[in-house]
Amino acid sequence: MGKHWKTIVLLAVVAAVSATLGGVLSAVRNSDPTSANEVASSDTGTPDSDARPATPATTNTTPTDTSGGEVEETSPFAALFGSGGGKGNRRPGSGNVRDPKPGFEAEFKIAEDTVPIRFASASAGLPTRGEWRGRPAVGDIDRDGNLDFVCSVRKGDGLHVFYGDGAGGWSERPTPFNENLGYGGSDLGDFNNDGFLDIVFSTHGAPAQMFVGDGNGGWTRSTEGSANPQILQDVSVADFDGDGNDDIIAIGWAHGGVVLFVGDGKGAWDTRDVFPGDDEQFGHEILTGDIDADGHVDFAVTMGGPKVFLGDGKGAFKPANRALPVPLTKGTNFGIALGDVTGDGTLELAVCFTAMEGMRGIAVYDRTEGGAWESISKGLPLETTFSDAEFADLDGDGKLDLIGYCEDNLLVWRGDGGKSWTPSGHVGNLGRSGDLAAADFNGDGRMDILVVHRHGNSGVKALLNR
Repeated sequence: MGKHWKTIVLLAVVAAVSATLGGVLSAVRNSDPTSANEVASSDTGTPDSDARPATPATTNTTPTDTSGGEVEETSPFAALFGSGGGKGNRRPGSGNVRDPKPGFEAEFKIAEDTVPIRFASASAGLPTRGEWRGRPAVGDIDRDGNLDFVCSVRKGDGLHVFYGDGAGGWSERPTPFNENLGYGGSDLGDFNNDGFLDIVFSTHGAPAQMFVGDGNGGWTRSTEGSANPQILQDVSVADFDGDGNDDIIAIGWAHGGVVLFVGDGKGAWDTRDVFPGDDEQFGHEILTGDIDADGHVDFAVTMGGPKVFLGDGKGAFKPANRALPVPLTKGTNFGIALGDVTGDGTLELAVCFTAMEGMRGIAVYDRTEGGAWESISKGLPLETTFSDAEFADLDGDGKLDLIGYCEDNLLVWRGDGGKSWTPSGHVGNLGRSGDLAAADFNGDGRMDILVVHRHGNSGVKALLNR
């Protein structure tokens, strides 16, 4: 009997310990949106990875509603994105159990009393096939009064320039770019101060490429001093040191560093490292603007999470990332946008996250007087994957609206000039994830949208705001 009693006691102790450990592990999983399986399956990627980001499993962290009313969402995503007002994505009739494959439909519904923002296709002459990657650059390249744009194709001959006719039609002219330059973001500037727009292209597999324009669609390669060892992913043009000459800031892909090309106004460059590379941080997009309204150019990047650097007007920068969300892994997150949402002269930051970071969603952040960033995202989806975002005043009310690209769908939210966003427009069946640009392509005073498809062989589309 004594031996049996000891056995029974031992089994009881083992059972109690197992239950305790199980509860602890469950609590850890529910408090952290990255489970062990998610970490193992996170795609840190290679520069040419074709893998579609996997949707991580979600855990039910919503408390049980015993009163019969709605329960406030306590998902880890909500904590990471701030008080955005999202309720998660629950299946009809399933109580508080969230769908493991959330879609935007649960949080994006255009109300009956909302006047929708509509778009019409204006893509005649644009490519209908191919993976067109990288942030496009928009400007009047041939000086005919109509906007043109530059973008690149992944599996093809690299950089392309499309000329607009101002009525929704496009054409392409022979260029010296018909070689395998790779793909990546591009931007426009006047690098030699001759009054004509030039192109900088990040190439993704070679030093930055600069092409000097003659104002009529002719180009000459000019890369003096621009060689650097990084695989570049995106570029942006601005005068960072206040000398009146355009400079270029670029972000690396596989190493995630930031490099500055200081222009001399004659087409030559002095290269400076701004932020060191990190083998585990992948860069994607870089944007410039006077974020803190001090008269100096700053920049924002997606590089192991969103990051902001404030310029001193002399070519030096300091980080200003306090309270911005930090991804649970060091993978890449995609699109960002800058715009004065609140009308106070400073710039707000929109951030798209993908499942590659263990979080999803689109959120907007405002920098407070104390220097920290806070979410102003009420009404935006917190658990849907977005690849890019843009700010634009689409309805002409003087307040910036938000455009998000979610899988095959373009979604538009009207901004109220404060902290709330209202679903107001939707274009579906556009093709898989891609990059966006907003501009008035037909000169009617309304902002239109350019969609460059990163995956799915869907080409490039222009959408006119109707």
